[in-house]
Amino acid sequence: MFVSVDSKTFIVTVNVELGEATLTAEVGAKVVEMLQRYVIDYKTEQIRNKLAFVEKNFHEKRKDLDNAQKALLNYRDQNRNIVSERVNVDYQRLSDSYDLYALIFKGVAQQYEQVKLQLKEETPVFTVIEPVQYPLYKSSPKFIFIIGISVVLGLLVGLIQVLNLKLALKKLFED
Repeated sequence: MFVSVDSKTFIVTVNVELGEATLTAEVGAKVVEMLQRYVIDYKTEQIRNKLAFVEKNFHEKRKDLDNAQKALLNYRDQNRNIVSERVNVDYQRLSDSYDLYALIFKGVAQQYEQVKLQLKEETPVFTVIEPVQYPLYKSSPKFIFIIGISVVLGLLVGLIQVLNLKLALKKLFED
C-alpha cells in the first residue's frame, strides 16, 4: 500500500497492491474511508468538544428558564385575586428573574447555533477524483522483467561455468 500527498494541490493518492483484484479494491476503498474519517476527526476535534460543552450549557439554561417560568406562573396563579404591595414586589422579582433567565438562555442558544455553524464550516469536504477501481491487469509479478533477469543471470552463470571449465582444462593439460 502506498499513500502520497501532493504538497501543491493537496491531492492524496492511495495505491494498493495485493494478490486478488476484489480484495485490492475493497482495501483501497476502506483506506480512503478511514483516511477521510481520521482527517475530519482530527480537524474538528476542538470544535466538537466546544459544541459538547455549549450543548450541555444550553440544556442546563433551558431547565433554569423552564423552572423560572413555572415559578412565575405558579405564583401568579396562587395570588391571582390578591391585591397587595408584597404580592406585586414578589411577582416583579419573579418576573425579573424569568426575564434574566430568558436573556441568558437566548445568548446561550445563539452561541450554540454559532458553534454548530462553525463545526459545519470547519469540517473538511472531500472529493474523490478517481473512485476505487478493480484492477484490469496484474501489476506484479512482472513476467517480462523476471524473464529478462533470468536470461541475464543464466548467461552470467553459463559464462562463469565456461571460464571455470577452460581454466580447469588448461591446468589439467599443463600438468
